[in-house]
Amino acid sequence: MRFRVYWGLLFSVLIPLRAEALTFGACLQDELIEHDDRQTVARQLIQDHPEQRRGLRLLAIHPDLTGMRFMHGTRALTIQSASKTENTLYPTGHLLKVKKMPLVGEADVGISANGINQVRISGTVPGDDRAIKYARSPANIYHPEDPILLAQPGAWKFTQGGAHAAAAILSSRIERSKIYDFDYYKRNVMRELNRLLKQAQKAHPEARLEIKKIRSELKKPPARKLTELERELANIPVVVGSRTLRPDDFTFVGGRHEAVVSKAKFGLDLQYVFTETKHIDKVRSVLKANGMNGVTVMSMDALEALQILAIKTVRREGGRYLLDDANEAAMRSMVRALATQFGIKHK
Repeated sequence: MRFRVYWGLLFSVLIPLRAEALTFGACLQDELIEHDDRQTVARQLIQDHPEQRRGLRLLAIHPDLTGMRFMHGTRALTIQSASKTENTLYPTGHLLKVKKMPLVGEADVGISANGINQVRISGTVPGDDRAIKYARSPANIYHPEDPILLAQPGAWKFTQGGAHAAAAILSSRIERSKIYDFDYYKRNVMRELNRLLKQAQKAHPEARLEIKKIRSELKKPPARKLTELERELANIPVVVGSRTLRPDDFTFVGGRHEAVVSKAKFGLDLQYVFTETKHIDKVRSVLKANGMNGVTVMSMDALEALQILAIKTVRREGGRYLLDDANEAAMRSMVRALATQFGIKHK
């Protein structure tokens, strides 16, 4: 009788644990989930995400993607711009110091005096889809009325503590507006912007010097004009990815952790560029024209599939995803199961 009770207790513990493994409740380690179970889970994954079937298949073909450790969302124009800085991405703060205005990117609080992008490039790790969202963000696309929108009363508070940050962001957006179309800027932006800044100067006397400096440069022409190729590339979302970069640190932004690195060179540190399928050939041509070898261009579908897999397999601690060999092995085992489901054989 006692023997039966012990076995009953044992099964009451083991069965829920096995069910939890099958439902991706925890990290799918090889020792916790058998081959047949992985196949069941992989099959269910494909059925649950029919819109990602193509991406899951790409992931099954390219298992090395499970080793992705850092991703940064931007526009293809960033690739072209990197050709002027030894094919290397640098933090916005560094670029501004050497007089190289970033023509894409959100140019938000990250570039303020104490912003993370003064000294680091911010990004994400697998399981966090913000890199994809940043790449597609409307804030990355030029908006002709952008400086006016930023200067609207209430949009930016030129207070004692925020004057410098607001001025830095607004100045960057004004310069970007000039570079994109200086004629349009002079006709439709400059006068209204000056009026709004006058109001801000009266409402916030403590920010008088910052606002005065911005107004003094309103009529100043941009350092250069945007080429047609640059204009086209500014509208192509991309995510650059690395299997070798290890984040220097993680910073807490907007309630979530962001991975940060000091710089990243195409080919050496960045081995992947993901973009929409229709833009793959254009992105490849830009990389080739600038001698950025060793970079694979893939559809964003594969990256979106990686996010689905990572969310269900990578452990989290303190609000951020943990990337270690065990987690990578867990994802890789599931990718092998996906390959079996799609009839893909690896050597």
